[in-house]
Amino acid sequence: MEKKESWFNRYNITLIIAILLAFVGISSPFVIMKIFVTDSFDKLGPIGDWLGGTTAPLLGLAGFVMLMAAFFAQKEELHAQQEELKLTRKEFKEQNTTMLRQRFDNTFFHLLALHHQIINAIEYKSTSRGVQTGRQYFQYNFNGFQSNYKNKLRNNGQTIEPSKLLLIESYEFYFEEYLSTFLGHYFTNLYHLLRFVDCEENLSEEEKKNYARIIRAQLSTYESLFLFYNAMSKYGIEKFKPLIDKYDLLQNMPENKIIDIRHSEYYNAI
Repeated sequence: MEKKESWFNRYNITLIIAILLAFVGISSPFVIMKIFVTDSFDKLGPIGDWLGGTTAPLLGLAGFVMLMAAFFAQKEELHAQQEELKLTRKEFKEQNTTMLRQRFDNTFFHLLALHHQIINAIEYKSTSRGVQTGRQYFQYNFNGFQSNYKNKLRNNGQTIEPSKLLLIESYEFYFEEYLSTFLGHYFTNLYHLLRFVDCEENLSEEEKKNYARIIRAQLSTYESLFLFYNAMSKYGIEKFKPLIDKYDLLQNMPENKIIDIRHSEYYNAI
């Protein structure tokens, strides 16, 4: 709602004072004439000298007050322009913020859609299980990684106290042999999606967490498990794991699906 300007502002009051001073200065001869009951200005000679000393200063003062009124008017106008400029800047800032958020949302949901496209495009043909597509691929290969890891444990005599080093070496070997073709692109896109949220300067920390929750909600059980083991390997430990932990991306991962519960200790110790 716009504020109504009061009529009793400095400009109007000053202008009234100037008009009154000018009126007094101009009308004083007539007033004096009436007081002395004369119809001629010639008889006002003695009084004229006195009026010259009073009327002229009054008119001068009225002129000065008029200048003050003009000054106040300009000051009020400048103030109004400044307020209008503030409102314009505020509106522009709000529009700019809205545009930036729309641009961010467009890119974010585009990357999220690409995440699903990468999963849906997976088509792996195995001799024993036939064609594995989409999220089936994650479950199929997690079982394969689990079997491969347990075989390495037996071969290295570490079934009682498995080492973290053997776990990481097993995962990296399995990734390079069987997963890199499909999951290399998958992890890269997922990392950039989360980093895109983390680097956005126009989002508060709480807003970033809300977007991260959207990402987390897209992850299936076996995607989370692969993300867990990948974060401990050389492929994710340096850059990806800090973001995974910051936004609690593994919150929904069922711990009973981890190959060995001690692996959680390995993860937390990194």
